[in-house]
Amino acid sequence: MIIKEKFLLGNKYVILENALLLRFSFLTYWCFPILSICMGNDHEIIMRIMKRDRCPQEVAENMLKNQFTSQEFFKLSDHCILNESNLENLYREIDKFIMLIEK
Repeated sequence: MIIKEKFLLGNKYVILENALLLRFSFLTYWCFPILSICMGNDHEIIMRIMKRDRCPQEVAENMLKNQFTSQEFFKLSDHCILNESNLENLYREIDKFIMLIEK
């Protein structure tokens, strides 16, 4: 998908679900920069998973255990946004990132 979108179709940006990208580190060869949008608060992450997937807390906690921590995302990414506010703030941070990489 990365090769198709970036090289065959000529798209400037390719957006992927980050957890998959970082699990297969050979894919990062074609991806630069890597932006991670993370949440630092595990409780809020669990609440969002429960709401999104309509699942019990135990299931959400198990899902979280199988993911990279926010610290791991920060370490493996070129740029990170901490998403602990509202959508407006998140969009503002994403816009800042886009301006940064387009310089």
